[in-house]
Amino acid sequence: VGRAKVFRAEAAALDGASQVPLERIAMVDLPNGDSATAADFSGDGTVIALRGYDHVWLFSREDLDVAAAFAAAPCAAPSPVEVQGEALAFDPQSGDYFTISEGTGKDVFRVVRRS
Repeated sequence: VGRAKVFRAEAAALDGASQVPLERIAMVDLPNGDSATAADFSGDGTVIALRGYDHVWLFSREDLDVAAAFAAAPCAAPSPVEVQGEALAFDPQSGDYFTISEGTGKDVFRVVRRS
């Protein structure tokens, strides 16, 4: 099992600072020994997506509590077949997410989420 560390920065500390102190708030156990390569929040903040090389996991986020979201079991989500999945980003309006593999000239995939 792989492990990913989750850190938080205070918003006020990000304003023009050259160095920002981080606080570790969670450790996430990843199935299959995967490494985390990307993460994003849905536009409404209720879902956190975590990306590995071959997988995407979705975590339900209630009450804006990131640590609690990562303490719960994730839901495996669709992930297009890619050489080495590296990036993920939500569409803030639709809730769909986009993925892309490492390298140049790679296709961007849209994964449509159903309510």
